[in-house]
Amino acid sequence: MQFILYLETCDLQVDGVFQKVIINSMKLLRLTNYNCACLLDVSQPTITCWRNGATTPHHIICRPLCDIFKKEALKRVWYIDYKENK
Repeated sequence: MQFILYLETCDLQVDGVFQKVIINSMKLLRLTNYNCACLLDVSQPTITCWRNGATTPHHIICRPLCDIFKKEALKRVWYIDYKENK
């Protein structure tokens, strides 16, 4: 749940924060470049550029991208909770 809170509160205007969001989201959600690209509806090279810090998306789109990661994380938390309480 700390990760979800981080996604909600991180300051995306600070250099390098979105890069950390991408790296940590992919790691924690176990996303490949392909899976991440599909989830965010962007190309795999775009994901690679974001992960490497070569480019970042426009600041207006960063928060919605974080929201997508947040939704995916919440789905997985709910699924685990459902499985454990079944």
